[in-house]
Amino acid sequence: MDSSALSWQAFRIGLQLAKGLAASLHIASVIEGPMRPPTKALGEAPAERLHWDWEAYITSLQALAEAEAHLAGIDIDSLARRGHASSVLVDLARALRIDLLIVGATGQEHPWSTTSGGTARRVANEASCAAMLVRPLILQRQVQHIMTQATTVTEETSLREIAHHLLERESKLLVVVDPTQRVRGVITLGSLLDQTGLLQQLDWRQISDGPQLAAALQQLLTANRVAREVMREPLVLREDTPIEIAAPWLTAHQITRAPIVDAQGRLVGMLDQETILRYYADHLTDEAAVSARPERPLQKKRLQTVGEAPVTPVPAVTADTPFFELLRRLQETPLRRIIVVDEAGRAIGVIGDSDVLAAQRLPVRRNPLLALAQRFGLAFPEEALQGRSKSLLARQVMRPRLFSVTPATRVTEAVRLLVAHRIKRLVVVDEQGAPLGLVDRQQLLQTLIAWKGEAD
Repeated sequence: MDSSALSWQAFRIGLQLAKGLAASLHIASVIEGPMRPPTKALGEAPAERLHWDWEAYITSLQALAEAEAHLAGIDIDSLARRGHASSVLVDLARALRIDLLIVGATGQEHPWSTTSGGTARRVANEASCAAMLVRPLILQRQVQHIMTQATTVTEETSLREIAHHLLERESKLLVVVDPTQRVRGVITLGSLLDQTGLLQQLDWRQISDGPQLAAALQQLLTANRVAREVMREPLVLREDTPIEIAAPWLTAHQITRAPIVDAQGRLVGMLDQETILRYYADHLTDEAAVSARPERPLQKKRLQTVGEAPVTPVPAVTADTPFFELLRRLQETPLRRIIVVDEAGRAIGVIGDSDVLAAQRLPVRRNPLLALAQRFGLAFPEEALQGRSKSLLARQVMRPRLFSVTPATRVTEAVRLLVAHRIKRLVVVDEQGAPLGLVDRQQLLQTLIAWKGEAD
């Protein structure tokens, strides 16, 4: 394992085989020199060949693999050695009496080449045991086929303009580029507020009229700082990266979007979680075809219904709950969602932050105070809501339509519902309509990534 995409595929094949055969599994990483790997994640090559802390890098890499193996119920033995990769692997296979070596056909240098790299070829030729070379799927669609347009700023763009993009235009990610369109960094609202220290300076729960936040926000908007001072290290994807590789890469890095670059590292687009979910929804195998496919003995069972996915419980309120009571319940809940039920306990609606603001006719885009509270799950300052109607009830605030599924709903059907209506969460109800909680698109996307990978 060298963290290249195909080495991860080789590892996951090893997990399936080890579980199906009740065999032991070893992972080996080889440090060949002091230099940094030639690619940064799945993105552009760094400008310089810097010395690299390989021990720390390999430790982190193997920790991720061990965590994934633990979730799969497999114990693995992690090894790290120095030397020439092919020689070390061949010697290890002999010393450990390995039955099968599984190696990515390509590594960091040319991750999607259809020709096997030198290490893989030498291992296959010299190993005393069987060797499996994991190749990329040539017919896989690439991220360049589904990417969208990116919003860019330069390294000298002012903080005021950056805040305008993030708060008023509601851009989720700004890509900082140089004059040649090479990606230098990225900025999100969260990273911007963290860099400026705004969130650390304020006690949101004690804000009643907003003057403290207004003063700090004004300082943020007028600060004599520019993009290069607040941008963070970018995680980028190459435009030729297969979608089936990009999707789990995003979830592994716990990000929802990433810039797309060409072979020269120039920005060409953006890939986000919603686009990937739409792609999977458009390419889901028909249920009939799935049921007709013979079961493979080594295939790990994947989630088929919503009831098998994680469902997050959220509070329920009656339709007659007063406005400030539901506001209190909403702000005490991490998901910032509550479900409205009727007299029989059946779910009839959902209330979120945006519904509260809409009910008060408060223009979020023109009010940075409320925009920040909504985006970060912070308490709405009551002063912003004082003077408005206090007689509203939950039935008047909840969304006009409820999107719900039952535990028996197939994951594929739930995903199509999310995509068709461009929503992030579905209410899960039992057969009588009583709410069980919420399931979100991140959870369902992870299920689809795993299922699609095995189906391919």
